[in-house]
Amino acid sequence: MAEGERDVEMQPLAPPEDPAVNDDLPSAEIKKIDKARKPPSGGGRIPAHGVPVFASFGSLTVNPVRMHLVWAGLRLASLAILAVALLLRISDLSGVYNPSIPFKKFQRGNTSKAGLLDAPDCKKSLISGHWTAKSTWSPHSCALAVYNPATTSECLANKKVVMVGDSSMRAIFYALRRSLGQKQKDFDPEKDWKHNDLAAEVKKVHIKFFWDPWLNRTSEIFSAINSEQMEVSLAMFSAGAWFMRYGEGDANGIARFANATSTLKSMIDASEFADRVMIRLIAPFDEGLLSAERKPFLRNELRHIYNKRLFELYASAGSTLDTVALNVLTAAHGKTLDGLHFLPVVDDTEVNLLLNEVCNAKILQGKPGKGTCCLNYPYISFSTWLIFNLILIFGPVAMLCPKFETSNKILLLIYPTFNTAYAIGIFGLTLFACVLEDRTHAVVKVNKEFSTSSFVVFNLLWILPGLWSMRQLSGEKDTGFLNRHQTDEWKGWMQFAILVYHWTNGSKIVPIYSVIRMLVAAYLFMTGFGHFTYFYRKKDFSLLRVARVIVRLNLLSVALSYVMRTDTLFYYFGPMVTVWFLLLWGSMNLVSVASNRFGNTSSGDVGAWGALAGIVGVVVAALVFINVDAVHYGVFWIASTVFGVRWDAREAIFRFALDRFAVAFGMFAAWISGCIETVAPNVGAVGTGFDWMMAICSSIVNRWPIVKRTALVISCVVFGVYGIVLAFVPFTKAQNNAAHPYTSLIVIAAFIVLRNATPQLRGITSSYWKWIGGFSLETFILQYHVWLGVDTYGLIDLWGDAIFGKGIDGTGAVLRLCGFFALTILFLGLSEAVAEASGTLVETIVVGALGKNANWRSVGLRLAIWIAFLVAWNHAIY
Repeated sequence: MAEGERDVEMQPLAPPEDPAVNDDLPSAEIKKIDKARKPPSGGGRIPAHGVPVFASFGSLTVNPVRMHLVWAGLRLASLAILAVALLLRISDLSGVYNPSIPFKKFQRGNTSKAGLLDAPDCKKSLISGHWTAKSTWSPHSCALAVYNPATTSECLANKKVVMVGDSSMRAIFYALRRSLGQKQKDFDPEKDWKHNDLAAEVKKVHIKFFWDPWLNRTSEIFSAINSEQMEVSLAMFSAGAWFMRYGEGDANGIARFANATSTLKSMIDASEFADRVMIRLIAPFDEGLLSAERKPFLRNELRHIYNKRLFELYASAGSTLDTVALNVLTAAHGKTLDGLHFLPVVDDTEVNLLLNEVCNAKILQGKPGKGTCCLNYPYISFSTWLIFNLILIFGPVAMLCPKFETSNKILLLIYPTFNTAYAIGIFGLTLFACVLEDRTHAVVKVNKEFSTSSFVVFNLLWILPGLWSMRQLSGEKDTGFLNRHQTDEWKGWMQFAILVYHWTNGSKIVPIYSVIRMLVAAYLFMTGFGHFTYFYRKKDFSLLRVARVIVRLNLLSVALSYVMRTDTLFYYFGPMVTVWFLLLWGSMNLVSVASNRFGNTSSGDVGAWGALAGIVGVVVAALVFINVDAVHYGVFWIASTVFGVRWDAREAIFRFALDRFAVAFGMFAAWISGCIETVAPNVGAVGTGFDWMMAICSSIVNRWPIVKRTALVISCVVFGVYGIVLAFVPFTKAQNNAAHPYTSLIVIAAFIVLRNATPQLRGITSSYWKWIGGFSLETFILQYHVWLGVDTYGLIDLWGDAIFGKGIDGTGAVLRLCGFFALTILFLGLSEAVAEASGTLVETIVVGALGKNANWRSVGLRLAIWIAFLVAWNHAIY
């Protein structure tokens, strides 16, 4: 295989070996391009196409060596920042260093041993944080799990939750019911029962509220609870405001409060009626909003005395006091209704914090991707350690002991070459980095927050350098329609947009979600365009080709699924493209076989009718797979029963159906563009050897000026209308998903028409975006654990408040930004290295020592052995 084709094999998402580019280039130019793709001499391992070019001009970009040095320097600086973050984080977790008291020892709370590092103290993690613009609480040292009706019920089902107290506790009673899925209309019948006991059963959770603002019904309440013979998972008590207002003087009110709480403490100590008892401290009053009747009595100076009494009484049982709610509500400035009661959204946040404290260790243990607060990661599994040991043996050790390569013919079959050992080492380092960052507490993970300003700024961080690095490709008159430079650039800027979308939590904003769905469809469009071009022109339907593409697409996803205890479909893009590729390959292969058997050719040329049949075959196969339950559930049943994998069929079909026509549209675009390029030099020669599709294309070429103008006008109108819809027309995600399979084709067609409007525009490319496009598959997958954390549901905060204790403003914001840039540089550098290593490992897995002797039998046998090994592993380990 030629070297240029080998590079294409390693990048299956782009048009492979696009003849529109290479056939029109002089041989000298092709040699220059191929030479530029080779690693530099002298032992350098960074290929020339992998150097980020942040500007098109200037002395920095003239000399590639300088760019290598700059990129190496940025990575070394980022590694230093990572090392400092890890050192301080581990010191914090081990009790040596406290970010709020720099370089002082402190006493840690009790946490159970688990994983490589203990979780931070639960209450301290929840208390340190800030209120977001949407009135939700965001801790600075962990990621909160967001409880929904299903997870709340899972924690509290078939048990009772008891709440005793005044109106503030009644508000929490309603908030807990909302967390189980009830709406405000469910509470309306109870609005006149303010001073009554209330009860509700929602999703098998029994909730009971006892109106007892004086805490003088404790004996009655305890007897009633014990008589019902149902286990109580949580009991909460709250009082204080009535003692202040109706206690007949401050001193008398304090005395009565002390007596009531002492009696309650004695009864709690003498009874084990609940799994968890929480005493709610008195939240701050907003005295400026209090009514005239309340203001003389409800004073914060008096509240401190009451809370001090509770701290003294429950000092020996710190976990009983709800200190989390007190600290969080203290920071909730301006979020009250009347100075005493808080907004419902604040009550909902308090309940979510309570559930994190009470339920995380119970129901989220061993379920990564939900949250990190109050939760220890499980020990790294035996299978993961086994994988790491195998990588160590066949990676760095093999690099240090290369003598076995030629000294023993038996070892030659299993012992890797130096290049393969190096690739295994890079791959192993990547897997270890994923485990360290996203399966331990070695780095801080926090929740995402969306803000328009951050979304705009983060997008400008990739748009401006990309535009700055725009340049005209030298020595190339016309690079052709959707040439390789252009598609790599397209993949690059789309990948940046997807990364920012995930980092800023843009999925909550429907127009942003709609745009990102368009970009995913564009990826699949390029998949159809590239692979159709290859099969239509090369006529190579060999098992070797199929194996290389499939292994390349899924190698990293499969490895992560074993190490991170996820499943391959979790990293959905590689498996999704694999299914589309197999449908495309199968359809085109059948057409090629049919053409050979029943047509007038033996060369594998499918002709116009064959190409059309191949495209229609992909559409029909996709629609059958999507819409016939017996088909897709049968596939997933076989995967579960035979191969031992557990995949979510519903989620997979949902994603597959969203872009059901994108691949076929890419195939059609490749077909018609190829026909036009073939006909263009032979206009007027339609006749012998030209089929009906060529005749249509010849007609288009003959009318090219008017066709081009019409296409440009329509494309501009499409983008204008699409922009107006995004900006001014409200729509839901469900409405977007219903229209997306059709509207995406129109928008993609408009984009490629405008992007390829002139030869000069086709020849302009962004080196920066094209660089990222060269390893976009790796960036998409590794973002889950290396850049984002919590399986993309959170963010990694290298130098945040949990490390330096500087808050989130001022110096703290600068430190967080430094950590972000360092993390991004390491993430991109690791993705680039893994992309290069994956190319080597694909050849090792598919071909190995077979070399040029590889045929469909030998390749099939190797793949069968690999699959049998993974299936045995699935059934034995999982």
